[in-house]
Amino acid sequence: GVPSSPWREVHCVTAEAAIVRASVRGLPAMELFERAAMALRRAVPYSAGCWKPTDPRTLLFTGFGIEDGQSGKLAAARWRFVDNELLEPDHAKFRELLCRRVPVTTLHRETHGEPERSSRYRRIHRSLGYGAELRAVFRTGDACWGSVALVRDEGQPDFSDQEVAFIAGVGDHIAHGLRDALLREAASAASADRAPGVIVLDNDRSIRSPTRLGSGSSSFPAIGEPVSSYPRSFTQSRGEHRGRARQSHRAVPSPACA
Repeated sequence: GVPSSPWREVHCVTAEAAIVRASVRGLPAMELFERAAMALRRAVPYSAGCWKPTDPRTLLFTGFGIEDGQSGKLAAARWRFVDNELLEPDHAKFRELLCRRVPVTTLHRETHGEPERSSRYRRIHRSLGYGAELRAVFRTGDACWGSVALVRDEGQPDFSDQEVAFIAGVGDHIAHGLRDALLREAASAASADRAPGVIVLDNDRSIRSPTRLGSGSSSFPAIGEPVSSYPRSFTQSRGEHRGRARQSHRAVPSPACA
């Protein structure tokens, strides 16, 4: 991993303080992720990352906060990662991390130094030019409120034990901030007097079948109209679905830890 130094230790202290402040400010989930990412990079360098708020009942992702230097390559591949997580056997799945004492690990650790054993590494990371991967779950008790996957470019060192420990420590703060944000969002949606809705998309991302909403005006696009996310330096997309999401939904096991 990246060697420790007095300079890096100072950055760890300032990064942790910034993450703690962001976690108690009552920020929306995506803004919390963005601020946490800005601080985290000072302590744990990485090339790209994907931050995901999560429904604690189903363990389904409810959005994406993507950092890829505006290259767009990680954003374009996000559904390949989702398919890997939900439908394929592999190492370091988020639902497995949820049940561990320390919910942070690296792909190098999980494969005993042989990342080629991971289909995610062979089929996705290599094609995107990425190597080392760190994964973390943000949980309170047994409830998962979000997760992150950080990657480094091919040829860069793996994440160190110190970096894993740092993310495990700040992860508790992020988890509490996420829990508060997602509960506020749920309460706000309930007070709007409208039932939840689901959109099923075709492969071209056009609307296939939106559900009927409760009272109130709908902001859903019309059938056949494409749905797009809005790119930023920290790309955000919330509540995206596509045609095979129904198949993926069945693949998610119970979040309860045995």
